[in-house]
Amino acid sequence: MKIGCVLVMYNPRQELLTTSLNSLNGQVDEIFLGDNSVNTPDFMATLLALYPHVYYHGFNENLGIAEAQNRGITYFQEKGFDFVCSKKNLRCQVCLSLVCDLKYIVLISLVKLAKNVMNLTITLSTTLKILVIILNFVFCWV
Repeated sequence: MKIGCVLVMYNPRQELLTTSLNSLNGQVDEIFLGDNSVNTPDFMATLLALYPHVYYHGFNENLGIAEAQNRGITYFQEKGFDFVCSKKNLRCQVCLSLVCDLKYIVLISLVKLAKNVMNLTITLSTTLKILVIILNFVFCWV
């Protein structure tokens, strides 16, 4: 099974991009970096030398998130990949493990939370604390 990941960037910061690539290392077979920046960042050649499983495509214009993601998906389809994951931006410091699906994790967490509330096995304040944690997690990855 081959898994690809599409990362779309616009004027990326080196340290944030490096952190994201490190977190994806070993989780996917290849990463497509779609760069919506007008100019290629100075650090890109050095960074790509460190990550041989990363394919960089600079668009030299801002195509928008959807077009950049579609081009990355097409790239992986043409190479016969089984799954493609996408991260729409690089604002979070750590990328989500691609083995888990975020929506599934949130749904299961909310279902468990609702069951506990209905069974009165946890207090209202604990419920609110858990809900805040879940919402913070969701907004970090949206």
